[in-house]
Amino acid sequence: MDSDLSTIYAPPPGISPEVDVALTLMGEAHAGQWRRKPKDGPQVPYATHPLLTCKLLMHVGINDPAMLMAALLHDALEPAAKHEPPSPYCANPDALRSDLESALCRRLGWTAEQAEALSKRVVGLVNVLTTRRPDGMDKREYLLSAVQTFPDEARLIKLADYAATFVCDLYIEPRDTPKARESLIRRNLSVAEMCRDVAYPEMNPGDEGVKVRHHAAKELFGLVITLGNDALRRISAAELMKQATANATVDLTADQKQKNPPPDHRRKVGGADEVLTDEIDQGRLNKLREILKELEGTLGLVPTNRLETGNHRTHQGSLPGTGHKQEL
Repeated sequence: MDSDLSTIYAPPPGISPEVDVALTLMGEAHAGQWRRKPKDGPQVPYATHPLLTCKLLMHVGINDPAMLMAALLHDALEPAAKHEPPSPYCANPDALRSDLESALCRRLGWTAEQAEALSKRVVGLVNVLTTRRPDGMDKREYLLSAVQTFPDEARLIKLADYAATFVCDLYIEPRDTPKARESLIRRNLSVAEMCRDVAYPEMNPGDEGVKVRHHAAKELFGLVITLGNDALRRISAAELMKQATANATVDLTADQKQKNPPPDHRRKVGGADEVLTDEIDQGRLNKLREILKELEGTLGLVPTNRLETGNHRTHQGSLPGTGHKQEL
């Protein structure tokens, strides 16, 4: 297997040597795998997703090497059926841990004890994040149950995972989103709401790590909700356009939009619905654009992104922030 990733991407700035080791193993684990191919434009390497997951953690202040390495490798142990070709590590934590330890010793000159300590923690987190849903069990039910046992570090990685998934769907390989995806998006939002519950600083005074993780959870959850609501609005807009076309309507009027508002993700609080967010957080999206522009240069991608404008037409262009109007 070719472990030289120079033809796919170069290591992004800001990562430590041990995280770079995990980056190489991630490339080997996902070699030859692609994200869903859009109807037009080139395929996108699956490696885009774990790399963006890691970068989002860094963006919110996480610099723990073990967490960043686990973010890069979080899909490496998934069952063979999830990816084609399957990861060489699928359902084999021992092999991943052994290769990670060997690479740390060989490339960085670490002792066996040093490599074992870090590898054990990294693979432990990846193992927690790996889906092992019993046959016949509803995925939402499984995830909501599983995340209750997650340690804080795994919950943060899961939040970054969902944010990266929404980013890829909306911006890196955007495509028409069918109505059927609404239930999947809402499921992810529900699980993300549970993942945001990490240790609270007031319960651990003086622990700087807790403060960092608490801030990161708030930021990542906010990004997930922002992107999830953006996706739901696009679904609603597509449905409204379909209805308008079917009725031979030329365009959606402001009055029609007011009568058919896009859905928001809501949660029950004290018996009432509370809107978690009712608008696209432009500040968060601007920060996200900076990350994506960096990855555009890091990843071997030819951007073919289509950003929906206020009247729901699509355009060819580069990554977000290239002059196209965001739907607000």
